[in-house]
Amino acid sequence: MEASYPAAVQMGFSVNLTPHSQTPRSFKRAGPRQYARNDMHVLRDEPWATQMTYLNTRLLEAMADQQRTGPPSSESDVSSDDDPDDDLGLDDEEDNHRADQQIQRAQQQPHTLWLVPGMTVQEVQKGFSSGTPQSQIKELRISGELRALVRGVVNHQWLDAFLPILHNLNSVRTLHLEELSWGHLSAAVRECLLSHFKYIDALWLEGVDFWNSWQFLNTLDAFHNLKDLDIHSVDFRLDNYTFSQVIRQWPLELTLAIGKFAWSRCLTRWVLGDRSRILLEEAYFDWRSTEGDLLVHFARALAPKIRRLVFHQHIHQATPEVDNIDPRLYLIGDEPEEARRSLTRLAAPPVEPSISHANARDLLKLPLERSWMEAIDAEIAWTNDPQDMLAVELLCTLISPQTTDFELLICMDGPLRFALLDWTALDAILAEVVGWPVGSRQPQLVLAWPFTQTADTYGTYALEGKLPRTVARGVFQLKTTTESRVWRHAFR
Repeated sequence: MEASYPAAVQMGFSVNLTPHSQTPRSFKRAGPRQYARNDMHVLRDEPWATQMTYLNTRLLEAMADQQRTGPPSSESDVSSDDDPDDDLGLDDEEDNHRADQQIQRAQQQPHTLWLVPGMTVQEVQKGFSSGTPQSQIKELRISGELRALVRGVVNHQWLDAFLPILHNLNSVRTLHLEELSWGHLSAAVRECLLSHFKYIDALWLEGVDFWNSWQFLNTLDAFHNLKDLDIHSVDFRLDNYTFSQVIRQWPLELTLAIGKFAWSRCLTRWVLGDRSRILLEEAYFDWRSTEGDLLVHFARALAPKIRRLVFHQHIHQATPEVDNIDPRLYLIGDEPEEARRSLTRLAAPPVEPSISHANARDLLKLPLERSWMEAIDAEIAWTNDPQDMLAVELLCTLISPQTTDFELLICMDGPLRFALLDWTALDAILAEVVGWPVGSRQPQLVLAWPFTQTADTYGTYALEGKLPRTVARGVFQLKTTTESRVWRHAFR
């Protein structure tokens, strides 16, 4: 059974939006290629990774159920309520508001084709006739709307009807894939995305569940001409990538963004590879993991190859997950034999924080190839996790004679963070920075917090008293701010 949801044509033209039929939200049993979606409304405001963990758990239950009982025999296995929206707190006003937002985005992006569940081929063809011609479509955006599918099952078969249109899009330079389950896409759709659009300049991945790491890296390998790679959030449960995938030799020259729900060791190995050349005009790293050794190794390896680094850190302690499901269920079917043999490598839980921290400290003691970074713009939401101080030390080691712009913003959300901060250790790290290029902007250290009891306690003067060696060295310009928009943004 297919799910159908309210949608708008995202092409710079609008269509009349009418409510589509609602798929029943409650299922007794689902096959291994379907996610059960009960009660997802309680997770609508949770981070993407939390939602994906829930979805994966439900998928595993469905897989195990089918192993015991076999696939559902008919639609009689599906139970429904008369009005699924009642339990979810959804109404026509909310759907209409969402549709209005989609139309507004479409008007702002006239050269974008945005495919979402509920669209029809006829609507798109009509748009080509009355709006932006097919030959002028520069960006293709495909959304499976996983987070919105609170009342049905994942079914991406609707995309198959658009294959003739996709094969005729010859001017697309940007491919944006979001909220998709890779194993639910048909082989024909996957092949089209990875071959017909292989010459694109920009790839954006957001909320894509690749099932296994071979599929993830195989997708990245398909696009050799990228100038912009933004991996906002991805997921996989079987870590079966092959050695050949992480020793690629072709050059990598682009801007790179890695979101907080996208980090994995296979990704960092793929980026580094055995490249003939790596040049990152700009790199954006959003970091939240306790695996500091992964970050330190990756940043130091790329230091001679990044011109501008934008860094944000907000550490979240992860709870290791135990996965006892047959790993073969995470194979989609087109993996090579080498990847199919790697069935014992279910995606490992994070390295124990203390071990990772010790490994990171050892890495920081090693000589660093000269950094090429001209600008470093860093923001740390201070949680008093050991990774916070580690990040400061890492960033300071990346400063070089090439660095003409450096700003480190440390944000605290309460007086307790201030009281527990190891000011002596912070002072020792900052005092190791010996200077900056003549004529360039003086390195900035800004501390942001929401408390303003007295300037003597929390002002710049008090900060200078906490960091005497840093002040004596005279490298950093110290500042404080209580602007809520500054520190709230760090804890987003």
